[in-house]
Amino acid sequence: MPRPMFDSEYLYGLHDPGGEQLMLDAGAPGWVVISEKIEADPNDHGGQNYTHLSGRGLGVIVRLNYGYYDTSTIPHSSRYEDFARRCANFVRNSPGCRIWIIGNETNMYAEQPKSPDEKITPALYARCYRLCRNAIHAVDPGAQVLVGAVAPWNAETGDWVKYFEEVLKLVAGECDGFTLHTYGRSSDPATITSAETMDPPYNRYSKQFATYQDFLRVVPASMRSLPCYITETNYNGPWEDRNTGWIRRAYEDINQWNQQAGNQVIRAGALSLGQLRPFRHRNARMAPKTISGRPWAPASSGRSGRWWWMIPMRRCASAWATWRRR
Repeated sequence: MPRPMFDSEYLYGLHDPGGEQLMLDAGAPGWVVISEKIEADPNDHGGQNYTHLSGRGLGVIVRLNYGYYDTSTIPHSSRYEDFARRCANFVRNSPGCRIWIIGNETNMYAEQPKSPDEKITPALYARCYRLCRNAIHAVDPGAQVLVGAVAPWNAETGDWVKYFEEVLKLVAGECDGFTLHTYGRSSDPATITSAETMDPPYNRYSKQFATYQDFLRVVPASMRSLPCYITETNYNGPWEDRNTGWIRRAYEDINQWNQQAGNQVIRAGALSLGQLRPFRHRNARMAPKTISGRPWAPASSGRSGRWWWMIPMRRCASAWATWRRR
C-alpha cells in the first residue's frame, strides 16, 4: 500500500525509472527519482501519472525542470512567475507524487539560462524556489517542495558549499527540505571513507564521496530537522562490470551517518543509473549533443575532463543483494 506522502521507509533508490523491479524483488521498495522537463507556459496543465510506482510502495520524487542544457534548469528570472504557475499545474495533474524538487545544480555553468544569459545566484534561485513552493502549496498544502541540489566540486561558479549555504539561509522558514548530490572518484570502495581533500583554496572540502557531509555541516540549525535526500550518487568514471562493493559501502556510510546522534537524517540515496545518459565529469563543460561510441567509451567534452556513459541497469543487479532498513 502506498504511504500518504508516496515516500519510502528505505534508504535505497535509483535516479530514473527502469530498475525499480530490482528493489521490489529484494523486498525493499526504495525510491525512484524522476526528472521532468515542463517549461514555463502558465496555461499548460499537462502532468504525469506516477501511480504505477507509488502504487507498488515505492517512494517517488520528481524534479521539475524548465529545461535541460539546451535551455536551463530554471528559466530566466523574468519568467519565474510563469514557471511557478506551470509547476503548480503539473503537480495538480500528476497523481502518485507529493515530493517535488525545483531545478537542478543551479551553480553549474551548463544549467544557466542561455538566451538571454543570466547567472543563477543564490538570491535568484531562492526567489524562484519560494514562488514555486507557494504555488505548489496552493494546490497541495501538504506537498514537500525541495531545494534543488548544488553541484559538488563545481569551482567554475565559485564555492559550491557556500552557494548551498547561502540558498538555505535565504529560504529558511519557507522550505520543506532539500536535496544533495554526492559522488566518488573511483570504483575502489575504500575511497568511500577517504579523508582526501580538494586542492587549495577548497582544501577544507572532501574530494571523495564524503562531500555530502560538507553540505550538511553548513545547514542552519533551524533547518536540521527538515527532510534531506541524496538524489544523485555514483562515481566519476566508467562503470566496471563487476561487483566492487562500492554501492554497498556507500549505503553503509550513509547509514552510519544517520545513526550518529545529532546528524541530520538522510532519507534517500538514489544511484545515478541509465542506459544511454551521459555522465558529466565535474570539471568539464557540457558535452556535444551527439556522443557516439561503445558503452562507457570516453568522449571529448570540449574543455577539460571527460564524459562517460552511465551504468546500464542490468549491470548493477548483484549490488542489490543485501538490503538494510534506514
